[in-house]
Amino acid sequence: YEHDHGPISFKFVSVNTEKGRQRNVLLQAMWREAGIDTQLVEVEQSALILNAITGQFQATGWRQFDAPDPDANYVWWSGTTAAPVGRQALNFARNRDPLIDAALEAGRTQVDPQVRAAAYRLIAAQLGADIPYLWLAPAVWIVAARDVVGGAGTATLPDGTPTRPMVSGVVSAAELWRTS
Repeated sequence: YEHDHGPISFKFVSVNTEKGRQRNVLLQAMWREAGIDTQLVEVEQSALILNAITGQFQATGWRQFDAPDPDANYVWWSGTTAAPVGRQALNFARNRDPLIDAALEAGRTQVDPQVRAAAYRLIAAQLGADIPYLWLAPAVWIVAARDVVGGAGTATLPDGTPTRPMVSGVVSAAELWRTS
């Protein structure tokens, strides 16, 4: 790459928190060790969100995609929700891949858990090939409920198996009940 295009460098935009700053300095040091020059740009969260929605970034730090059912990521990964830079889009990376779109449709329209799981494995493989995202750590979320709410912290995967407790910031209302 460097032979054809010169040194690798980019601006990395993230929210201006102390925890974010510590993470970014660590990432910058690792990228520097790999020969990549990175300029850190810190912004308020509202600006970060607007920049992500309109595609005004080279690379940005973001937490997302921790839903127990991958179908919840449809709007973030579908080519139908991508738009040119400068226009609002839910597919922030603006990644358009017909294989991902076909697999998203298969995953959300098939009832067979094995077919759904195969579709989401294909999506994972294509995201790995397209590289619109680099997963660095899990997103950690908290969901609070009173003791009369049952089912909080439980969810099922596309193949029907239960997830570990509190795997996601998404709580399915279909899996909640009142205990008294």
